[in-house]
Amino acid sequence: MSIEVSACAYLFQYKGVSDLSSWKPAFLGDSLSAALIAEENDERISSKPGHPGHPLPFRYHLLNDWESLFWVSMYMVIYRVVEPTENRPRQPAEKFRAQCILAAELFDDPVRRPVMFSAAPSEAGDRLKWILQGCLHQDLVPVGHALAEIRVGMIKAYLKVEANPSKHPDGTESLRIMVGPIAEYYHYICSYLDAEDKSDITIARIPRSQKSKTRGHEQRASSILSRSIVANIM
Repeated sequence: MSIEVSACAYLFQYKGVSDLSSWKPAFLGDSLSAALIAEENDERISSKPGHPGHPLPFRYHLLNDWESLFWVSMYMVIYRVVEPTENRPRQPAEKFRAQCILAAELFDDPVRRPVMFSAAPSEAGDRLKWILQGCLHQDLVPVGHALAEIRVGMIKAYLKVEANPSKHPDGTESLRIMVGPIAEYYHYICSYLDAEDKSDITIARIPRSQKSKTRGHEQRASSILSRSIVANIM
């Protein structure tokens, strides 16, 4: 489900923001209800009732559909493991553990999921792409990278179509911005998986026992992983 649908709000609707370099994720509190917290000196829309810039009531729009497609695709990659064969090595144990942690953060944590989706790339690169490279089986890393590019394109599109706080997002504009990248990256993913050396990939669900074990240690392990990620990026 789209993070905006979960929050029932336009989460990228700010004044004066046209690119990722000057944008800050909206999720500054401990819950989705705090998504539109105002900060001093930010050019965010007023949240006072009756103010001309008061946020419009949320209306489901085209980008929410495409974001939902993104999450379905991520689920199929993150909640699956590649089964080893004679010509395909087993995923290293440390990568598998990191993948289980990421799966829990993206699909079991209602706070972490929107934070990870809305995080803008830094000068060091896209954090999500780095995380996917560090946890996915080597044969699925290119698929993860393509999905990470779709995520960045989605953020840019959200910022564009929600730039005017007095208007609902324009579906025609959303289509113009994203139809090309969506088609391009999904065509790449399908072509990659159809290649002769990848067409025999067999996947299986993450074992339930491992999923339960991961949830039990999620907070501690996630903290360790997050510190490691920050250290490497900085």
